Amino acid sequence: MVEVAVPSSQAPRLLTTVAYALVLLGALFGPVFTLRAVPVDFPPWATISLIAGQIGLLGLVASAVRSAARRETG
Repeated sequence: MVEVAVPSSQAPRLLTTVAYALVLLGALFGPVFTLRAVPVDFPPWATISLIAGQIGLLGLVASAVRSAARRETG
């Protein structure tokens, strides 16, 4: 188990950084896992749509994180 001690004034910055890291990992590995999971005879347009939807959703999450971070910092 890892314990991280962060001053309370820096907690929002840490949470924002972690959220951005998760969005980045999702953007990198989400499409890879999708391509591995779809069957060979799955329509290419549907696969591309799934990947675009994943990346779009992650973009919305990143936008929400950015908005929340701006509210925290004033």
